[in-house]
Amino acid sequence: MHSTTLLGTLLRAQLVMCFALAAAAVSRPAVDFDATGGRIGLLGDFDGVSFYNAENASAFLATAPANSLALYLRNLTSGASLVVASLGGGAVSQVLRLAADAVLVLGSFSSVNGDTMTPPIIFNLSLLEATLLLDLALGTAAASGSVLATLVDGDLIYLGGDLDFNSTYGAAIYNLASGLLETLPFLGFGENASISAIAKYPPDADDGSIIFGGSFHTLGLPELLMHNVSVSTEGTSNSTNTTLIQAEQLISLKYATFLNVNGLSSNDDSAVICPATSSTWALEDASGGEWSAELPLEMQGITPTKIRIYVPDDTLNGISTFRFYTFPNNGIMNLTYVDPATNQIAYCDAWCPLQLSSTLEGSADLNVDDADSYSDDDSVYLDENGSFFRYLDSETKTRSVGYGRDFQEFALVNDILVDAFTLSTVGWYGSRGEFSGFELYLDAITVYGNDTLNELNCGSESDQASNSAVIESGTWQAVLSLTDSETVTNYLVSIVDDSSSMTLYPNISYSGDYSILFYTPGCTADGSCSERSLVNVTLIDDYDQVLSTNIIYQNNLDDKFDYLYSGHLNGSSSDNRRNRVQVDFISAIDSSATSPWVVIDKVVSNILFLDESVLFDSTNSTTNTTSSYITTMSLNGLFEYSLANFSTFSQDSVFENIDDQIIIKDTNTYVGNSTINVLSGNLSNDSSITNVVYASGSELIFLHGNLDSLDISLLNNNLITLAVDGYNSTANDTEISSITKRFVKRDDQTILGATFNDSITSIYDVDGGILALGEYTISESDGLSNLADGNSSTTTANNFALFYQNEWYSFGNSYIGDLFSQFSSIVLNGTEFFIFSTSDGVYLPWDNSNKQWSNTRDKLDITSAVSLDDEQQVIGGSSFGIMDFYERDQAYLLNSEELSSFDVAITEGSVRISYYLNETFSVIGGTFISNNSIENVALLVNDIAVPLQDTIEWQNDTFVSKLYVDTDDDLLFIGTNGSATIHNSDVAGLLVYSLTNDTFSSIQPPDLSTSDGSLLEVNALALYDQSSQLLVGGNFDFAGSLGCASVCLYDIENTRWISPYSSSLSALLSGTVTDAKFISSSSILLSGNLTLNRSEASFVMYDFGENDFETAGDNINNIAVPGTVLKFIMNDNADKSLAMRMAAIGTDFVMGYDGNTWSRIDDDIELSAQTQLTDLKLVQLSESNSNNLNETYFDRDQALLLSGFFNLTNYGMVNLALFDGTNWIPYVFTLKDSNVGNVNSLLLEELYKSQSSSDLETSTNQMTTGQVVGVSLACALGSTALLGLLYMIPIFFMMGESGRKDKSDQRIHEDEMMDIVRPEDLIHEMDAQRNY
Repeated sequence: MHSTTLLGTLLRAQLVMCFALAAAAVSRPAVDFDATGGRIGLLGDFDGVSFYNAENASAFLATAPANSLALYLRNLTSGASLVVASLGGGAVSQVLRLAADAVLVLGSFSSVNGDTMTPPIIFNLSLLEATLLLDLALGTAAASGSVLATLVDGDLIYLGGDLDFNSTYGAAIYNLASGLLETLPFLGFGENASISAIAKYPPDADDGSIIFGGSFHTLGLPELLMHNVSVSTEGTSNSTNTTLIQAEQLISLKYATFLNVNGLSSNDDSAVICPATSSTWALEDASGGEWSAELPLEMQGITPTKIRIYVPDDTLNGISTFRFYTFPNNGIMNLTYVDPATNQIAYCDAWCPLQLSSTLEGSADLNVDDADSYSDDDSVYLDENGSFFRYLDSETKTRSVGYGRDFQEFALVNDILVDAFTLSTVGWYGSRGEFSGFELYLDAITVYGNDTLNELNCGSESDQASNSAVIESGTWQAVLSLTDSETVTNYLVSIVDDSSSMTLYPNISYSGDYSILFYTPGCTADGSCSERSLVNVTLIDDYDQVLSTNIIYQNNLDDKFDYLYSGHLNGSSSDNRRNRVQVDFISAIDSSATSPWVVIDKVVSNILFLDESVLFDSTNSTTNTTSSYITTMSLNGLFEYSLANFSTFSQDSVFENIDDQIIIKDTNTYVGNSTINVLSGNLSNDSSITNVVYASGSELIFLHGNLDSLDISLLNNNLITLAVDGYNSTANDTEISSITKRFVKRDDQTILGATFNDSITSIYDVDGGILALGEYTISESDGLSNLADGNSSTTTANNFALFYQNEWYSFGNSYIGDLFSQFSSIVLNGTEFFIFSTSDGVYLPWDNSNKQWSNTRDKLDITSAVSLDDEQQVIGGSSFGIMDFYERDQAYLLNSEELSSFDVAITEGSVRISYYLNETFSVIGGTFISNNSIENVALLVNDIAVPLQDTIEWQNDTFVSKLYVDTDDDLLFIGTNGSATIHNSDVAGLLVYSLTNDTFSSIQPPDLSTSDGSLLEVNALALYDQSSQLLVGGNFDFAGSLGCASVCLYDIENTRWISPYSSSLSALLSGTVTDAKFISSSSILLSGNLTLNRSEASFVMYDFGENDFETAGDNINNIAVPGTVLKFIMNDNADKSLAMRMAAIGTDFVMGYDGNTWSRIDDDIELSAQTQLTDLKLVQLSESNSNNLNETYFDRDQALLLSGFFNLTNYGMVNLALFDGTNWIPYVFTLKDSNVGNVNSLLLEELYKSQSSSDLETSTNQMTTGQVVGVSLACALGSTALLGLLYMIPIFFMMGESGRKDKSDQRIHEDEMMDIVRPEDLIHEMDAQRNY
């Protein structure tokens, strides 16, 4: 494909557009169904039936190797589908359209049409060629690994996975224009990166952003994540270890509620929150006790990092051991501290030690003496008074723990949400426990809109910098004063009259990188959703530069936070130079709101990392200078690639290398601090993303995978939902207004009001909603809607759930213990199906149009489908096909377009043979069982199956091979290959059943049998009416004890077998008879593998008048092909001279006879060892056929129907085909267990019926009304009516006899009486009388 580009090939194919996407329709002559009895019955072994209306219609049923897959091309107009590519192993996960005749195929298969290929591939439907993308690398660069995700964007195909290409990793681009694989401008991702999701937002934009999800931490060009920031700064430096970095900030307890147990009545419980007051809190003597504080509503839910306990000076009393409880979890906290005796980190929980001031002072003095030993230890800070601290994170130094001369600190090991806490004294020094101060610290800088909560514990007496909030305009009040609704917090609300504005000042003391979050309380709790407003939230740094501006909608139902910024901020505690967040009212969201609300809860600044100048500088000098510094973005499994930013990309604008030192240029602005990239940096290193789905209906981006964060308060690790505000074409990034938590991967979790007991495996965008798949059960307190029951209320959903327009929908199924992870949708004949599947091949189809689980027997084992245009579709999966009609083993054609079936539900086995009597009565036989206990034989009365009314027990492996009803419609003859038990007697070969009496005849024919152990066969039954003799042909040697090879005559009236031979001098016949047709009133033509007087023959004749066999002549026996004639038909009126036209089938041939010569007419049939030719019929056409002008084998208004299992050249497998005199044309194909089934017998009125001698003289008669009633058991005769009828029988009998030719009532043929009677004949006569 290197010499000509793939795009050129695709364009040429589109111009030609004649590559068989419009599957050629099959045209055939119209059958005159009036002449067939109104229908053509199909009996055999199948589950479904379809008309063969388009080329390759049956191709989807071609036998395929195990574990194979295929690509199917489907014509939406005709419904025909064909396999265009066979895929070996693995699975097809996605098929995407590239052009009108080309698709991109993704999955885990290993071969295409037998050639080893690793996906993804481009499959060209006009050339039927596969192109392997990873082989088309630029230049000589090699590409290896697997592709897990793709995105088609114009001429570019983005590939993601475990890729290694051209020294880049994780991702690459296939360029349709050049036909080559290329590297991404940012050189992919870091080594060992894996990309499992790629999405675009906006999806149809020319530019927009490509969002990558997976497992990675940097880009292939990592310098893109480094930004050179120039700012005017006031730099402060101090010597190593001379200043303690106190990034953790004091939490105000000024408005907490205090309680105590066993405290002195003189205590002021709140006084100890300001140690500077030198207050002491004491217990009653000789008793334990508790001091507790409950935080204000607004502050509840914080995650403190450490506590500091002050001890009284110069006293022998004090707390020796304590426990620290937090609530609501009501647990004892695990704490870590510096042991003053060793200056090493120690741990405690239920028995945490606290020292007296004298002990602490002694340790501090020793520290001063040993100060030199700590001077080079960056993890330790030691001040001049001997206070000792260790940084818990020595690299970032944002957390520390230590002790001083009058206090000890204890860090909380776990991040715990805290509403209240208790200091519990369990041991004491002296006479009682005492402490003189308590402080609580947090490493997230939090400023509340309610400025009273920002006040320091010691108030204005404190010299510490603090967070603050300043009301700029408007009237603000607590929400609890405005509503009676229950709320979990007490934030500030301004009911806007003209304007409302507030500025919040976070106490950012140290320069570094921070993420700034703005929290908005949900409107559901306070009932203000209709009153909420649109606000402008602006972050301004300490030099009045606007760092970010965000338009935020405040009508969120639940609490949310919005990212304002992630990046560098200068530290400053000066009142006139501080970083600040300004909130301004814009307008009411609902224009009808008369009193719009602006709500403010808090702003949280999370420390990402501090500047190196903070961590390592010395001295305390201050300088004003313009400087630059490098900030580095972090990525953890998520990256937004802005196409517009890279439109003029040059690596020279990113960095330069001077003296082996990389210098980041200030022109490096290609990767921005977008909300998505900031979120990526806030995820933990072990986070990974498996799905990125944009749901257009809800304007949400779903991030699904294994998610965690230490910097933001994610409450889940399964899925994050991003509310999309649009695309900022100025900043070239996706604007995300909020991050809300949805799916929590826990044993039990609440997701949008629904409780999941397990995690979600995969998600899909379905009509703007999200379809969640997994091995879970969910419930919802308010009830779900059941799609399968008219959206009625239900309380559970299993494995599959749809979230659409803020509501959960169940599919109504019980729990299934399979892990469903794949989803595909397809529209068939106007019905939309959802196909859910597992990786090990379990498929469940859901009828989404009718909202029910589908019971279709269509083969819908598919995993992906895509439309090429309005007429064509490409489908990937293990099996796909649609049949016109579904019924087991029996059906009939009403015309050339309609299918129906008889009223018989076959549950086991198959139908082998049928007999058509008239439009109201037929018989079918084989080896089958129906659901109404019909076994092996069914009488079809007005298309309704009626069982034989007498008892019969079929032996194992016995099947019905031939059926015949006599001329009087009285007796049903059943030919079998084995035995059955009737009236306690075993009968083999031929059974006789009375249709008039609905019973088996009391005297059954003696058994047919073979002498050499070969299989008994009964293949032919024909009635010689003149003497009521039934000719039975097949493979047998005896009838009872009568030697009777190949052919035997059953004397119906005398219920005995008789020999077909006139004397011992008669010509002897041997072999297997396969078919028999009368050619005159007393002569019958037999076919088979025969020998007559030691001469092999395909055809012989038998003369009932002469009781002898004779040769059929050279012409008819000169078939000139090997094999045995299985069936033959006469296409003219019978002619004893055998000059009539005929047709015949064998194991591997179809022949036509023009009255003189046999010729093959099977050129269009691809004969093989699998070919089965089962039945042949002549049918009348509605009009003359121009392909049969010579009328060689039949009239021009006639055609042949051939059934079986065979392959037609240019068409494929069929089960019924029509021969128009020149060509074989496919008519019907069937389905059986994903392959083509078989049609064994055709049931219709024959044009030239010759199964009895009277067929040559009279047309087929209707059964009498009495016979139909008798067979169908529609009524029962009363005893009186029955006696009356008995008197009339002789009269009817005589009347019937008068219209017949006299029949000989002979026991032994008259000519036999003239010869010597053979002993075996005498024995046979004796046996016959005993019903042997």
